[in-house]
Amino acid sequence: MGKSHKGVLMREFVIHTGSNKKAEVIPLGDIHYGHKVCDIALLKTMVTYIGKGSNRRWFGVGDFIEGIPANYKIPTWEQDKTPDEQRKEISSILKPIAKKGLFLIDGNHEERILNQTSISPGGLISEMLGMAFHDEPEYIKIIVRSGAGQEQEYLFVVAHGGSAALSNDKEFEDLRKSFPMGDVFCLGHDHRLRVFPGVHFYENVTKKFYCVRCGTYLRYPSYAFKKLLSPNALGSPRIYLSSERYKIEIDVTGDLE
Repeated sequence: MGKSHKGVLMREFVIHTGSNKKAEVIPLGDIHYGHKVCDIALLKTMVTYIGKGSNRRWFGVGDFIEGIPANYKIPTWEQDKTPDEQRKEISSILKPIAKKGLFLIDGNHEERILNQTSISPGGLISEMLGMAFHDEPEYIKIIVRSGAGQEQEYLFVVAHGGSAALSNDKEFEDLRKSFPMGDVFCLGHDHRLRVFPGVHFYENVTKKFYCVRCGTYLRYPSYAFKKLLSPNALGSPRIYLSSERYKIEIDVTGDLE
């Protein structure tokens, strides 16, 4: 880890798939653990799913906890645990798949705590799980290597996101301008579970990319109802990366086979 790509810091992870020809990578975020309508059962189902597959890995895209501190502008009554209890309990839930985790980032709900206390909940969760943590977008190189020695490299760019608008695909455009060689761009925050592909031309190379919104485990909270927002599908995307040749497949149904 810590290498650079065209002057930009880059972390690197290798996924050994054994006899499998592809790896399955799952962005996990917007859990909002501690909110009264967090779907804990679905989260635990996902944890079990990740744990059972030898070629499955995951990374965190923020908002693991609801994280509303005292005297904040948003009422605390919709969370049923303190932020510190949330941090400890979500770490305990994720602990069985800690060794399959690649890295974590903070979301805006963790940043609420960070801004008031200088303590990063995501950083503490990553320490408890023994995982890498970063707080700025960067290239993430994922190398998928089979037991036969075949391997492919994929560049991910991951950020939490910040726009509350549903027409927020400009966030992906901004990421691509800063990280033009990315293969997969992942954003959370808006709770949508979707993917769209694209192609751009950079330094005389035609580059295909995928933009992924990473879903949620928060059912229909009161603020969404008051704003007349449509309920979101729950769950996480599943990103399949081939070791034989450059090939990316993304499932955003939320269903676990």
